[in-house]
Amino acid sequence: MKVAIDKQAGKQVAGVNAGAGEAIGGYRRGAAEARSGVEKKLSARAWGKQTNLRTQVDAAGRIRGAASKPLSCVKQLRSVAQVGREISREVGQGMRYEF
Repeated sequence: MKVAIDKQAGKQVAGVNAGAGEAIGGYRRGAAEARSGVEKKLSARAWGKQTNLRTQVDAAGRIRGAASKPLSCVKQLRSVAQVGREISREVGQGMRYEF
């Protein structure tokens, strides 16, 4: 009887150990899957932030470029107006000498 009890106890211990091994393996696989998901989420978030930043920098450059064009036109118009005033002044002086 003692042999049968020891044999049954040994099988129960082996069964518990096997179950514990399966549980630990499952826990490890689950933890690895969760970690992978977190890493993917962080990677996607970083990519999104990088894309957002790149878009903002591009937009700022375009705004700056658009703002500088009117200033360039204003400078050109001032130059043309100054040349026009100079020509007008010279023509006016030339007319004074003739009269």
